[in-house]
Amino acid sequence: MSESNFQEIVQDWLAKVPPTDPIVVVITHNRYEQVLQCLESLLKEEVALAVIDDGSTDRLVIPALKRLKEQYDFIYLQKESSDGTVPTINQAFAWFAPRDVVVIRSDTIMPAGWLPRLKKAAYRRTNIATATAFSNYGGILSVPHRNASDPSIASGLNLEQVDKLIQQTSIHLTPVVPSTFCHCVYYKRNALEAVGFLDEALPDLVAETDFSHRANAAGYMQVVADDLFVFYKGLDFIQPEQQADLQAGLQALQGRYSWHNPWLKEASGTRRSTLAVALEAGRAAFLGYRVAVDATILKLEPDGTQIWTIELIRALATNPIRRKLCPKLILIVQNGVSQRVLKPVEDLLDDLEIVPYSVMQGLPKAYFDILFRPLQLQSLDNLYDFRNVAARFVLTQLDFIGYTNPGYHSSFKVWDDYRHLTEFSFAAADGVTFFSNDALDDALLQGMEVDPDRACIIGAGVDHHFFQAPSEAPAKSERFANEPFLLMLGTNYKHKRRSFAVEILKVLRRDYGWNGHLVMAGPSMPWGSSAAEEALQRLEDRDDTLLGNHLHYLGAVSEGEKRWLLEKAALVLYPSNYEGFGLVPFEAASVGTPCLTALSTSVQEVLGDEVVYLESYDPAVGARQVWEMVASEAAGRCQVEAINRRAQLFTWQGVAEKTWQFFEKLLKMPPRRLESTEQPDIDRGLKSAYLDLQNEYVRLKSWADVLNQRVIEVVGSRDYRIIKRLTRP
Repeated sequence: MSESNFQEIVQDWLAKVPPTDPIVVVITHNRYEQVLQCLESLLKEEVALAVIDDGSTDRLVIPALKRLKEQYDFIYLQKESSDGTVPTINQAFAWFAPRDVVVIRSDTIMPAGWLPRLKKAAYRRTNIATATAFSNYGGILSVPHRNASDPSIASGLNLEQVDKLIQQTSIHLTPVVPSTFCHCVYYKRNALEAVGFLDEALPDLVAETDFSHRANAAGYMQVVADDLFVFYKGLDFIQPEQQADLQAGLQALQGRYSWHNPWLKEASGTRRSTLAVALEAGRAAFLGYRVAVDATILKLEPDGTQIWTIELIRALATNPIRRKLCPKLILIVQNGVSQRVLKPVEDLLDDLEIVPYSVMQGLPKAYFDILFRPLQLQSLDNLYDFRNVAARFVLTQLDFIGYTNPGYHSSFKVWDDYRHLTEFSFAAADGVTFFSNDALDDALLQGMEVDPDRACIIGAGVDHHFFQAPSEAPAKSERFANEPFLLMLGTNYKHKRRSFAVEILKVLRRDYGWNGHLVMAGPSMPWGSSAAEEALQRLEDRDDTLLGNHLHYLGAVSEGEKRWLLEKAALVLYPSNYEGFGLVPFEAASVGTPCLTALSTSVQEVLGDEVVYLESYDPAVGARQVWEMVASEAAGRCQVEAINRRAQLFTWQGVAEKTWQFFEKLLKMPPRRLESTEQPDIDRGLKSAYLDLQNEYVRLKSWADVLNQRVIEVVGSRDYRIIKRLTRP
């Protein structure tokens, strides 16, 4: 077939192709095995395929192409001699006008269903000139590693499996890139008409980049179908004599477009880049996501918060979704943490990776796909450290009691700093988890920056598995151990309303003749506590015969002591006016003890409608309700059963599943960018610190001036001269 007949043959063939279909062009020149592999992958698809042989001299190639032509419906054009790849591509552009053209290199293998995805990317905007795909050997478009030519795409995975994983992890950003890459390129006809064809003065592998920059200058852009992966053999076929031409072409390219290399580096190497985000998603398809949990709170002696953290870690590590998403759950721990601290999770070390906090300083930016802080932040330093190494930062907000009340802090400045930290944390977080809808509503009420798509109610687990501390009688328990007692469990924050419980005890003893006790157990808080009120109350009640020695303050108790108190108590009082979740009722019911709670904030949402609540903060009403539940075994049992039924909704595996599902959702969304308006008000803190230092300096200088004046007075005095003379050696 002579080349002069090509145009006529092409036009006849095009008449049979739907007018909106792009023409898929493969240019062959020797390389028998690669050509067959490429065509085999393409012929599985219903595409308008054109094979142009550029003067192959390999005796196997031409017969093989002719045999395929007899079996499959595609157009085959055989050139008598080679013009080179770039001129042949330009010929294809001209022959197949006015169609879009997809150029596939003959050493490329395409996965199933590739063309619709590539076309969709190309037509995401009207001013897109080219679209390409990720591959194993694609320069800055390589995943998971740069230019890996090994034919084994990934251990134990074939192309179809890898491509499926790429689709699953893709965020569908369609990143804009400086230039296309030659393995497979979708050229849109309007761009070819506006920009022109490839520059035949440039060698192969360079001409495509030159076209891209000319298109960029004309207002077009080049994009990547980030849900598509193709296998590319690579550049190992370049002959030594071609290397000189390639290097000369690259130098010419840099001379024409001085910004080319810096742009390549910026496009893939900065955190702001959509390409960098898409590449990380592609990497995760091969290697899994890197998900870390801030476990720096873990210490030798576990308290309630640490127990919650450990139970959550255990549930997250063992959840099936974790095993699907990431090889191991990463724990960030305190520097030099002992094995004793990690003992609660030592049976899960195959599922965990332990990273000391200090190591984060040396990690690349956005190293973790997600870093989860299961607690509220305590400092901006933590936020900076976490945000720097995490593509997505997720925090947990329990409640806003400290945000709304300055009395819970040592000074107004400390409160103001805490408010600022909370506000900026919400602005900087990619996702926020809450224990209840009430907590989320409170966040919105307080004006926090909460995106509904980036917020999740995960609840809390009440089925503690690991921590089942044996009962241990607390000190001084002999004073009430053999008589019934009410228990208040928790801190002495004012909103816990311990004073209300004392008033209930008075009414119980006065009006109902109850000979029981009231036990307060929980740590004393330095600020925001009811300590002053309780001290005054104790002073007033010192001679009160109603109370006598029936009121007991135990302070902080261990987990074993807490369990003993819960088991022995006749009833647990929980009249708190503010809770982010409310664990105490579940703890009480788990050992068969009823709990009577206030109807406030999240408590009703968590406990449901079957539970009996305190009707008011009137001590007489409260005492009546307590008496009815204490005096009636049936009433107490009904309360316990109602709470235990509700507890079935709050399991640690349930929390883990919701959390992982939330992570999956966030991983399908691009990370948030911190705009300049969102940057922390560093000046605010610095100015405050500077003013404090300045005031201290003024105070010290004034004191020093007084001291110096006194020294001058002393030195100049008659007594000083006498003493100095008498003590002269």
